[in-house]
Amino acid sequence: MSTTEPPNAQPGIADIGVIPLTVRRFTLEELSAITGLTVPSLRNLHRQGKGPLMYRMGKRLYCDEPDLLAWSIKQKAETGKGIGA
Repeated sequence: MSTTEPPNAQPGIADIGVIPLTVRRFTLEELSAITGLTVPSLRNLHRQGKGPLMYRMGKRLYCDEPDLLAWSIKQKAETGKGIGA
């Protein structure tokens, strides 16, 4: 902490050596275009806890790219057939 900050100041991101990461966030419409599933189907999967991890910000649902990838890998492992499955 520098001498110009008040004694109760919280350290900032730069002060504690954390590098902020940028993660791609998809809307339901983008997720629909990527997966080929309809927006209502994605909403139903979310309600049932079966789709990719989604979360609300305000009234909208979002899915982060790593969560979509993890769900896709899980689907492939559970349903894949053929060589390498």
